[in-house]
Amino acid sequence: MAADRAKTTLMISLIIFVMISFILAVTTYLGFQQRGKERQSAETARSDMEKANRDRDAKVDEVRRLLEVLGTEGDSADKVEAERNELFDNKYAGFDKDPKSFRRLVEWLDEAVRKKDEQIAKLTEESAAKIKEHADRAAQAEAARDDAQKARDTAVQQQADQQADFQKRWEQHEKSQAEMKAKQDEALAQADLLKAVTEELVKIGPLLSPEVRRKFSAAPAEGQPEPWPERVRFVFRELLERQKTMQELNATLAALRVADPRLQDLVRDATPEDDRIDGFDGRIATINSLDRSVLIVCDSTAGMRPGLVLSVYDPDDPRPQSGARKALVEVVEVEGPTLARARIRRESTSDPILANDGVATSLWAPGTAREVVIVGFAPYASGRGRSDTEGQPDGGPPATDPLLALLERNGARVVDTVTPQTAIVVDTGTPRAGDLRGEQGEREWKLAEGVRRRALERAAQLGIRVVTLDGLLDTLGLDRESLDGRRLPTEVGAAP
Repeated sequence: MAADRAKTTLMISLIIFVMISFILAVTTYLGFQQRGKERQSAETARSDMEKANRDRDAKVDEVRRLLEVLGTEGDSADKVEAERNELFDNKYAGFDKDPKSFRRLVEWLDEAVRKKDEQIAKLTEESAAKIKEHADRAAQAEAARDDAQKARDTAVQQQADQQADFQKRWEQHEKSQAEMKAKQDEALAQADLLKAVTEELVKIGPLLSPEVRRKFSAAPAEGQPEPWPERVRFVFRELLERQKTMQELNATLAALRVADPRLQDLVRDATPEDDRIDGFDGRIATINSLDRSVLIVCDSTAGMRPGLVLSVYDPDDPRPQSGARKALVEVVEVEGPTLARARIRRESTSDPILANDGVATSLWAPGTAREVVIVGFAPYASGRGRSDTEGQPDGGPPATDPLLALLERNGARVVDTVTPQTAIVVDTGTPRAGDLRGEQGEREWKLAEGVRRRALERAAQLGIRVVTLDGLLDTLGLDRESLDGRRLPTEVGAAP
């Protein structure tokens, strides 16, 4: 509205200005007429008038264009002036330029707008900086939130893994506890069983033979546990001896068909122990003629080792004469708890080995090593003749004795004293002429002869088989020369 007034005021001013100019032009023209100027003057005046008109028209056009620019067409000058004064006094009270004009107002407004633009630009920059700062903080907060989420997820996963590991360890612990509890229960049951077995074993003591009973009842050394394993072995040996006796009696009964026990004992006592075997240790199962080997079936191969020599007998006689063997076989491999593979060392073409033939040896029994006592004078133990007491204070064979190695190879255990558990006594004989020289030789001979005599007497009392060295070697399929040359083992008739 104020702009319209300003435009009106300016229009009025221009109209007044035009009218005044027009009056001036008319007055000038009349003056020229009144003075009686010549036509040229009139023409000049007319030209001037035309010029003035053109100027007036130009002025009017200029004013019109100015009013159009100001937007005050059709308004009076008073109205335009009033609007201008109202604008300067009220709306633009801060406009302090003199003289006041629209151009100066425009310049003032332009300056104000420029300052405002600068302020807006500055505020925009500050706002952009704050927005950027806020965005950076938001990004940092988002990154921190992501890191916190990742850390939380990691912690949750670790907690889950720890829980799973704990559960696994707990299950293993419970399983271990259950196994330990089962083992504890088993151990307690075994302890109770061992206690019961021990109590029963104590009752067996009075039933043993006097010598075994003495060993069975022997108190342990101070600080040592009760020797129950050794006592069990004593009982086992006693049972083996009694089983042997029963087998002999049964064999005697079967052979003689005698029912009278006194007659049975008489026949049994009359049977030479040295001439018969105690019984078969196994049977020939199969024969392989290609590699000359046999498969032996035993009740048990416990304690059997490669190198053990077994004699083969006809199965019809349960206690054949020891010299009635038909062949010799040597164990080469133990194939199972009841099977062993052996090679044929000696066999007769007229009486070959057959399936179901019995095998036996006096040097091995299942589960235990047979005890062998060697007495006499053994010149084969070194390059010169010497007593078997040399190197052994108790009269046993020297540690380097090849006969000792041979017996151990066949599963026997060489001991020094004849006991009811002794399986066989080997009498190596008396010294040969020239083997003993001087007083020392005589003392050695007396000592060895005393040990030999006592051992043979004890063997006779207990009914233990006594064999000569040649008889033992023949049982093993060897000869005396193999011992004299320290070449073991060698078959009879084979090259050393």
